[in-house]
Amino acid sequence: MIEQVTTLRIPKLVIQGALDPHPTRVAQHFAKLVPSASYIELPHVGHLPWIEQPDLLKEVLRPFLTPLL
Repeated sequence: MIEQVTTLRIPKLVIQGALDPHPTRVAQHFAKLVPSASYIELPHVGHLPWIEQPDLLKEVLRPFLTPLL
């Protein structure tokens, strides 16, 4: 999958919940391997930020998406 993602010439955002059962180091490593990727870890959030903390997710997504519009 990384090979396919690296060919995309668009900004990428890797979002990880601090309480996600998947290790944060995996998401951090993925973000480092992918060109033009940013990494954000959301505190007090598990695997479903759009359900657990939708307002926090909006705060994170807005500055990332606004320049792309």
